[in-house]
Amino acid sequence: MFGVVGESGSGKSTLARMLLRLIEPTSGDVIFNGTDITGLAGEPLRQHMQFVFQNPHSALNGRHTIGDAIGEPLCIQTNMSRRDIAARTEALLDIVQLPKLFKYRYPRELSGGQKQRVCVARAIALNPRLLILD
Repeated sequence: MFGVVGESGSGKSTLARMLLRLIEPTSGDVIFNGTDITGLAGEPLRQHMQFVFQNPHSALNGRHTIGDAIGEPLCIQTNMSRRDIAARTEALLDIVQLPKLFKYRYPRELSGGQKQRVCVARAIALNPRLLILD
């Protein structure tokens, strides 16, 4: 596990966005796991990387339940059955220490800290090789 720390404006978020291929570097290379990723397509690469934004309020769709928000990446990226997705969603809620019944709640019903934990649960759902917490 690595941590990148620095003052505000030092480039931590910029580095994270370059790793996710959301922005291009103006010079140099971006190396991940020994591979220069600057020439790779972003979408397949992002399947192995997840990003948790600073503001959890804008990261969750207010029309979706917490269970749907956490389960969505599993629906899109795996062939898991609905039953398996529901079980994995409950396990993820347990990992981030939220009650299983939160899967029926909506973001507006949660505190900021609870929303942040939901975002972490969603980010770790696919067991990414790189998890970025901004």
